[in-house]
Amino acid sequence: MSPNGENITNTEGNFLSQINREERVHARHSTYLRCEVSYMKTGIRRYSALQAILLNISEGGALIELPMTLGTGHHVYLVLQNYPAKITSAIIDITTHGTHLKFANLLPLEDVLQVAAGRPYDKPDNQHTMR
Repeated sequence: MSPNGENITNTEGNFLSQINREERVHARHSTYLRCEVSYMKTGIRRYSALQAILLNISEGGALIELPMTLGTGHHVYLVLQNYPAKITSAIIDITTHGTHLKFANLLPLEDVLQVAAGRPYDKPDNQHTMR
């Protein structure tokens, strides 16, 4: 469900079914960190990864700079050097500023602040917050 109470899944249960613009709910935190975006190419077993730059991040999404365009609607995993989990995401927009990602699940604010500051992740493994 979206913050407005609207269902954002399609008949297949895909959270990408609502790609239209939504108003920003969470504040963005500027950063400039190397990251990786992994995704499935068309076809069977066509897994690939791209090096990227994380430009900003919030609890609900991120802005990244990619060396090539993947296109809106792609499901991707955002891999950060200072965060222990792959973050399930979708490309929701591509602008001159970069590629806009929406996370499938919200990140805790304290994790976002730690990532944005470039600090190493310091929670014990059993307190890991991503699913």
